[in-house]
Amino acid sequence: METILNKSAGMGAILTDDASTTFRVWAPNADKVFVIGDFNDWKKDEFELELEDNGYWAGVTEKCKEGDEYKFLIINGKNEYERNDPYAVEVTNSNGNSIA
Repeated sequence: METILNKSAGMGAILTDDASTTFRVWAPNADKVFVIGDFNDWKKDEFELELEDNGYWAGVTEKCKEGDEYKFLIINGKNEYERNDPYAVEVTNSNGNSIA
């Protein structure tokens, strides 16, 4: 039986007490958005976010833990952009990764 995980409110990486993490980002021109990071071996096609209203994308996973590094992978046509989370509380460095 598959567990249904509820999305948390807020932006960025929202870690919850039930060991899940919601990711939400505003990317109004994106065709697709993924989260890549330590928790999924940086696989570009494993964790796709769902389009919400007004250009927001969100998804929830139980794989990401506090301290994991990650980026948003934004797909626009044939272009791919790896971007840090503008709401990240911590980053490894200015060109590095966001930290959950």
